[in-house]
Amino acid sequence: MPLSLPTHFQKITPLLTLFVLSLSVYSQSDYREVEREGFSEAMDSLIVESIEQLTDSISITDPQVAPLQQLRLYKKLSELYFENELFSEALKMVNLALDFQKGELKTHPIFIDFYLLAGKIELISRNLDAVISNADKAIELSIATKQPSLHAAGLALKGEAFEKTGDAEKSLQLQNKSLAIYLELNDTLGIATVYSHLGSVYEDLREEESALKYFLKSYELIAHTENELVPNVLNNLG
Repeated sequence: MPLSLPTHFQKITPLLTLFVLSLSVYSQSDYREVEREGFSEAMDSLIVESIEQLTDSISITDPQVAPLQQLRLYKKLSELYFENELFSEALKMVNLALDFQKGELKTHPIFIDFYLLAGKIELISRNLDAVISNADKAIELSIATKQPSLHAAGLALKGEAFEKTGDAEKSLQLQNKSLAIYLELNDTLGIATVYSHLGSVYEDLREEESALKYFLKSYELIAHTENELVPNVLNNLG
């Protein structure tokens, strides 16, 4: 079913147009709570159609849109693609955004998010060198711009990559560095995420008691939430 805006929205700014459309997409289907495996063809079609309408609704290369606004549009689109497992499209948005990393915007913190998202996509593809490269860039920029939470996220992402390479010791070092930052920030979700990563590494090492300890610590922090990490941790506990 095509999405449409009321007449009084037709002259709205491009950024707000995208925002309104995004809300409309999410209100039609709370697909974030449904496992991808169970999606019907009709749901897949709706997702693709919704994203196409988002991209068609605005020219994100419009010179009238300020560069930072354009970057925010790329971020919103890349995240939407990623959430719906359209990873190649998400990566295209990331690469387009990174073309803006020059001049006054060269060290803007928004690029940390793009590096982290690119790293997550490459992790799914098991392109581990690319994961580490993107994580390093995110870490470097997060330190330069004093973004401790994103610094911790970069360390955790890099730790995940080293876990996949089989270097458990390096992975544990990185995850514990990430954990220290999250604990200092009192970032509950960040702490729970790293606990889950630590559990996974210890599971790889066949240290079942340590793995169980960290999975339980993770679950205790997020059990009352609807975060997407919950089913992953429950699966590990099972």
